[in-house]
Amino acid sequence: MSVLDVRGLCKEYVRGGVPFRAVDSANLRVEPGEMVGIVGRSGSGKTTFFNMVAGLLTPSAGSVSVAGTDILALSDAERSELRNRRIGYVPQGQSLLANLTVLDNVRLPHYFAARDDNVAGRVFYLLGELGIAHLAETCPPQLSGGEMRRAAIARAMMNRPELLLADEPTGDLDAGNARAAMDAFAALAASGVAVVFSAHGDDAARRADRVVEMERGAMRERTFSEA
Repeated sequence: MSVLDVRGLCKEYVRGGVPFRAVDSANLRVEPGEMVGIVGRSGSGKTTFFNMVAGLLTPSAGSVSVAGTDILALSDAERSELRNRRIGYVPQGQSLLANLTVLDNVRLPHYFAARDDNVAGRVFYLLGELGIAHLAETCPPQLSGGEMRRAAIARAMMNRPELLLADEPTGDLDAGNARAAMDAFAALAASGVAVVFSAHGDDAARRADRVVEMERGAMRERTFSEA
């Protein structure tokens, strides 16, 4: 069974009295252990697509199934629970809570899910993999943009999700830290997690098993020979 099955997904807005589709009939299936890169320019619809797949934004049409569950049929509370237990999401913007340390930000999903595994060990393992274990007791206002992004990636991985969604996860990272983030995603995929991430260019996307191009809200499979 596919971890993610998106069919005919659309999001329509009205701008200046004229309707337009930010996402236009998008289809995507991702299997366990598969890493898919979505490439496209700013404004191509990637963030809107990710927000709908994560259950944060209601589509105008289409369906989204995560691990066999139709998320659009769920209540807001049920979507939140599914997102916390089965989806790890790294949004494009800054999403850490400013009054909590990196340690507390990363382990927050653990408490919402009421898990009983070794929370401290898991947090420090993830922070170590991403090169920010020394910042565990630091609050977000004291971090650089790249450090905040790496903390957000660790938080998304905290509950061992079945599906990891990452919107521009390497956009504000230097080359070394971008490689560390992609190595962490590849390790997740190797363990059976379905990973979907977006990027402007091809450097990060070359780590993917498949590449999908998004342009004006529409999706199509792409090979690197077309780049």
